[in-house]
Amino acid sequence: MPRAKTERKIGNHTDNDMRKALQIIHSSESIRKAAKELKIAATTIRRYYNKLIILKLSLVPKYDINKVFTNAQERDLKQYFIDCSLMFYGLTTDDCRQVAYQMAKINNIKMPKNWEDRSKAGIDWLKGFRKRHAELSLRKPELCSLARATAFNKANVKTFFDNLEKLIKRHPNEFSDGTRI
Repeated sequence: MPRAKTERKIGNHTDNDMRKALQIIHSSESIRKAAKELKIAATTIRRYYNKLIILKLSLVPKYDINKVFTNAQERDLKQYFIDCSLMFYGLTTDDCRQVAYQMAKINNIKMPKNWEDRSKAGIDWLKGFRKRHAELSLRKPELCSLARATAFNKANVKTFFDNLEKLIKRHPNEFSDGTRI
């Protein structure tokens, strides 16, 4: 081991030196010439130059290129799926894919060829749609009888709560703490 600490040879350039080197390169000089002039390693200048080029590029992915529906159209689809489930008519994933295809066809939207071959949207589209709208639960719907679906209306719900109110008024001591409801 040396007794005296040797001078550091790597990383001893300043910020201003690197800016000057990059300006020299931009004025159509070579990287090696800038390195020789400012006494900085050519590989270091090349690394900084490449970083500068990369930072000027847009690093945002361009998902809109292959997008079938606009954000507003996807919101409409999502709302339609929610409305169907609220009316006790849940949709399976295949039903959702068919609805998406029909929407694209009716609105004359450019769609992939395999959508037209199968008359429904692709599985990849559905996976992406479910990722973008995680609040949706597209599963095989539970069966709901016609009697139950038709019985759940405003008039029947109002009757139920009117009867509940009468019962609470008739027996105020039993239901006062709310534990017997």
